[in-house]
This record gives sequence, structure tokens and C-alpha cells, in this order.
Amino acid sequence: MTPGHRSCPVCAADGATLLRHQPFELPEGHPLSNGYDVVECGRCDFVFADTTFSQADYDRFYALFSKYEDNKTSTGGPKTPSIAPASRSPPGN
Repeated sequence: MTPGHRSCPVCAADGATLLRHQPFELPEGHPLSNGYDVVECGRCDFVFADTTFSQADYDRFYALFSKYEDNKTSTGGPKTPSIAPASRSPPGN
């Protein structure tokens, strides 16, 4: 068992078994680390990301580095003009 950074989000137990380290490649200047440990709770067996970052850290990351807000990297394309739905005839006509 490893001490871990945070308690289990399900049963609040401390200590977990390291399953793997999940690395990431993130842009320079991002507020998060380049990975986290995936651990299994020693009490209830729940598997979770063991990280020291707060919700505010993640909020900042997604606010500053969201690829969905960037027209160059988003995949949604330009906004589609609204189109009126086609009129439908009642059944049997």
C-alpha cells in the first residue's frame, strides 16, 4: 500500500495500491502536472486518480487551455445557422 495524496472518494480510507502512472503531454505553462497515479483503495477497491490538484486547479486549466474554445483546434466547425424544421403532414395523408 502507498500513502497516496488523497483519501478514497468513496469510503474516505487513506492508503491505496498503485496500479499505474498515467502520463500526459500538456502545453507549456499549464497549471497541472504531467500525469497522475491511478490507485486502488485498500478498503473498498475503488479505482481513482490520485492527485493533489484541487477543483480550482482543473477549472483554471480548462478555462485557459480548452481546445474547444479555440477556433484553430476545435473540431466543431463554425456555428450552423438555425434551420426551421420541415413541416410534416399528418399520418395517412
